[in-house]
Amino acid sequence: VDGKDYNLDDLILYLNQLAGKHGIGRIDHVENRLVGIKSREIYETPGAEVILKAHKALETITLTKDVAHF
Repeated sequence: VDGKDYNLDDLILYLNQLAGKHGIGRIDHVENRLVGIKSREIYETPGAEVILKAHKALETITLTKDVAHF
């Protein structure tokens, strides 16, 4: 990233800071619980979001349609 090599834990910390400043990685989730109530959960995972989107982008340009579907 930006011409620097990072190990995974440092990369996640760096991306958390960089992407978090721009509101990337905020997840707002509503689910139905087993006891019959709705629960709203909010998470912030900017580093993970960037890594997952980058991985998906790499898959789209490197995998065939059949392999990507699997």
